[in-house]
Amino acid sequence: MLRFVTMSNVLKTGLLLGVLTALLVLAGQAIAGERGMIIAFVFAAIMNFVSYWFSDKLVLAMYGAQPVDEAQAPGSTPSCGGWPRARRSRCRGSTSSPATRPTPSRPAGTRSTPRWR
Repeated sequence: MLRFVTMSNVLKTGLLLGVLTALLVLAGQAIAGERGMIIAFVFAAIMNFVSYWFSDKLVLAMYGAQPVDEAQAPGSTPSCGGWPRARRSRCRGSTSSPATRPTPSRPAGTRSTPRWR
């Protein structure tokens, strides 16, 4: 199931990048003909590479994100340092779904209800 979702997301991302490339190439043709198409394609290829590989870093930099350790935000992540590697996945709560995972504002076992405005 997870593999299908991942492949679906890769396909969606590739389709989106392809459509945006086609739009840029068509705009380049409308502005400067064949030479504009080539310039627009090179620009689109660079833009697609940067957005695919560095988008996470760009967003974190835009929001000024900083790494947080346990001392700065106690209780944000469980400490699993002394646990064997095979059991660390249980420490992170990976066996429960995100909707029922306990948080400071929601006790364990209760479901979250999204609020739409």
